[in-house]
Amino acid sequence: MHTITSKISKISGSKYHEYKCPKKVKINNTLIKLAKKYLNNNISNPIILDGKNMQSTNILLTSDANITGKINIPEIDEETHDIHKNSELCNAYYGSLGSFINDKQNKETVKQTNFIFADYTGSVSGNYSENYYPMQDIHDVLKTTKSKKLVLGLTFCQRSRIPLKKSVRENMVDKIRKDFVKPCIKYCGYKIIKGGSYSYKREAEHNKKTQPMVFFGYVLKKTNKFKNTNIKFIQGKRLINNKNQRMYLGYDPNQ
Repeated sequence: MHTITSKISKISGSKYHEYKCPKKVKINNTLIKLAKKYLNNNISNPIILDGKNMQSTNILLTSDANITGKINIPEIDEETHDIHKNSELCNAYYGSLGSFINDKQNKETVKQTNFIFADYTGSVSGNYSENYYPMQDIHDVLKTTKSKKLVLGLTFCQRSRIPLKKSVRENMVDKIRKDFVKPCIKYCGYKIIKGGSYSYKREAEHNKKTQPMVFFGYVLKKTNKFKNTNIKFIQGKRLINNKNQRMYLGYDPNQ
């Protein structure tokens, strides 16, 4: 009987090379431990972003977590999507996380999910030329799910075009947490009851430098105590359709 890892290896072949990241094992296990303690080890319709080696999927499936429904993996890269699909280990969706969340055929899945690992690795402020809006994704999934308690994992690159004073540039993790992640969670009617952050770097060939990353792992609980009018979001200008437009960073300007 083939292991999950060997099955993926046969499907993917040797055409690609990904950054090695042993720390991702720690990150995934952190989320599983949170689910074990705060979700009674019951994970429902998990939604994750995963690479060609399907490391997060592998760890989740080989854990002792009780998983209801399939692991759902949205992916915009066609080759990676094909690996996910051919593995038969998940519900592979060809498209972005945002597209998956807002696709009508996935409505019930998103409603029932209580485990989201958005392993973005990109900037929290988004990339408008690539329709990458991480904060919009988080907003949409939290507004759609009916779970009163859930585990949310996020990874971002610490490099960003977020306006910062030079004197506080080393506090990018605090900036991302306080000005992006927490306001979004609060706006969606949830509060953080457990969790924290973890900084790390991915490994690359030939000692090539990689950008510092940050992981956030939280347990969220639904609450109706917060007022949306008290929440501030970061704004900035971005060039869209040859025009400088002021918008909430990380969110879809068309929403």
